[in-house]
Amino acid sequence: MEIKTPYVFIILINYNNEKLTKECLNSLKEITYQRYEIIVVDNSSNEHSINYLAEAAPDAIILESKINLGFTGGNNLGIKAAYDRGADYVVLLNNDTTVEPDFLEPLLKSFDDEKVGISTGLIMYEDDKNKVWYGGGKINLMRGSGIMYGRGKEISSVDLTSRSIKFASGCLLCISRVIIDEVGMLNEDFFAYQEDTDYCLRVVQSGYKIIFEPNSKIYHTVNATVKNRNVPDLYYQFRNRLYLIKLHAPVLIKQIGYSYIMATMILKIIYWTATGKPHFIRMALQAVRDFLQQKMGRIEAL
Repeated sequence: MEIKTPYVFIILINYNNEKLTKECLNSLKEITYQRYEIIVVDNSSNEHSINYLAEAAPDAIILESKINLGFTGGNNLGIKAAYDRGADYVVLLNNDTTVEPDFLEPLLKSFDDEKVGISTGLIMYEDDKNKVWYGGGKINLMRGSGIMYGRGKEISSVDLTSRSIKFASGCLLCISRVIIDEVGMLNEDFFAYQEDTDYCLRVVQSGYKIIFEPNSKIYHTVNATVKNRNVPDLYYQFRNRLYLIKLHAPVLIKQIGYSYIMATMILKIIYWTATGKPHFIRMALQAVRDFLQQKMGRIEAL
């Protein structure tokens, strides 16, 4: 019986960051895996950015959104398109990354175990390719976030064994079609930040494993995408950590988590007051207010 080669769709989100997106696309042209397509979701960039990408990636599927859907909505748009085209797997890949030519094969190999729902790889700093940005991870619900192993460490000091983990960064997620069928897509209430933590929790709660595969290696230009977002990331960080705790933490952990985040915010407000950053204070307070009023998703005015 002939074994079918999986059909993979690699999804990138672009928001007025076309040059970095092009670098990512150029690295994808060199990958050794054959049966794949690329989807670029443009999150309401300017016309120059869209035209630039169309010329840079004539073979890619480019989906244009009229509004900024965030990381969650943009990726969900790409996942739907991949799903409709018969994808066996989707790979969510940050547009500010470059990849090793053989990064995809180890991710797919992980799914030989039918209980694997997500695989991810080793993520290094682009500007220091011997230093680890992500080497596996866990989730701390008292902090309302995922925690990455090995961050900032030399690669020689990090555990490079293939293993089951609890948290995979949204920078690189390989997701099987089975998971999309059973668990669904990203929760768009998050818009951006902590959506990957939420998704990992949902996958594990559904009885599937997340595998860290260090033989899959990519490089990350850290924080490059944040610069061009049209809303401050600070707001989404605070609001979404509270929301993650609300969705997933047991009662006792929930109370500890809320207290921890509020204490952290108070310390930051003291610092921002001393350093003359009232706009940071305003965004943090609005994050708490909107969480209490259950205002989720994209917030227009900050």
